[in-house]
Amino acid sequence: MGCNALKQVVSPPKFVYQELGPQFEMDIVSFIQARSVFRK
Repeated sequence: MGCNALKQVVSPPKFVYQELGPQFEMDIVSFIQARSVFRK
């Protein structure tokens, strides 16, 4: 189970998008926005 989870995280986003979909995208967007704020 642990190895499978790791493979999913390391593998391309295609697998993740199939499972999580828009929620995962929103997480990435919010993460990028937070990083940009820290840089400023």
